[in-house]
Amino acid sequence: VGYIVSCSARNIVNNVLDMAGIETGKTPRIVSGPIAVIPFFREVMIVHKTIAANEDKRLRLEIDMPKVIFGDPLVITQILTNLLTNALKYGARGTIIMVRVKRAGVNWEIAVSNYGEVVFTDLNEIFDPFVTGKTGQIQGSGLGLFIVKNKVSQMGGTIRAESHPGGYTTFTVALPLVEGKPSDLPEEGNPNVEVIDLSSIRVLVAEDNNLTAFLLTTFLEDLGCQFEIVSNGRDLLELAQKKSPDEYPDIILLDSRMPVLGGEETIRMLKRLPVLNEIPIIVSTADVYSDALERMLKAGASTYLKKPIDHQALKRAISLYVKKISLE
Repeated sequence: VGYIVSCSARNIVNNVLDMAGIETGKTPRIVSGPIAVIPFFREVMIVHKTIAANEDKRLRLEIDMPKVIFGDPLVITQILTNLLTNALKYGARGTIIMVRVKRAGVNWEIAVSNYGEVVFTDLNEIFDPFVTGKTGQIQGSGLGLFIVKNKVSQMGGTIRAESHPGGYTTFTVALPLVEGKPSDLPEEGNPNVEVIDLSSIRVLVAEDNNLTAFLLTTFLEDLGCQFEIVSNGRDLLELAQKKSPDEYPDIILLDSRMPVLGGEETIRMLKRLPVLNEIPIIVSTADVYSDALERMLKAGASTYLKKPIDHQALKRAISLYVKKISLE
């Protein structure tokens, strides 16, 4: 249940963060990497299958694709999650929601179909923000399909909505197909990589954005970590130095941009403190190509996470560096 709640919270928060970015003209960059298609889509479907079962609905996944493709896994996850959330919201009880992932010439497609009453009078309007259908109730943030359209456009793709005879509604996303091969997959990108028990791990977080802080709280609680969150680097340094040796954090998670004391300055000061300079530092950033990120890595950050932060990516990063510590 905790994982379901955290995934739902992540999707709502990420949609709101993306909406804020769209309004200010600052949207996260698309980062292309190798994706193992079958395990990737099965993993995304797992949490939604549980939600569907609770609502007397079923999910079915069909894949006819190359084994490895290149794309942005976080963005593709967000697209599919929003489409599934919409299908579960409007799909009738006792029906099957179909997810088809297939090659389509030079493109590949994600098609999500649900059976139920068509609640939209104009399918062209459903990609507008805050449109939630004619149910008389506001469900979710009302941003899902708008965010999907924006993300698909960023990736050079298209999306269309169709209403079929018999009550089926289908959303089809078409994206440029770039094939890969198994050797392109890095070991740390394998979804089956070993993850150790994190229940005794202490994490100290500096994050000034309230929505991202809420998201991290949800994720870290789900992972069972012990954690504290402050809003800037200065508060993090002060809190860390007040702790006794047996209370030192195992991992430090820093936002790249913060008021009072930012990410780079915080890292440099941490590295000058003998009792704290060996603690792995994970930086979170919306721009993985910025000079600021490169400077933070050179200053001593161990790795980075792309915003909006993904539950599994956070889990793998913490597990990897905790495991390294335990082996040294």
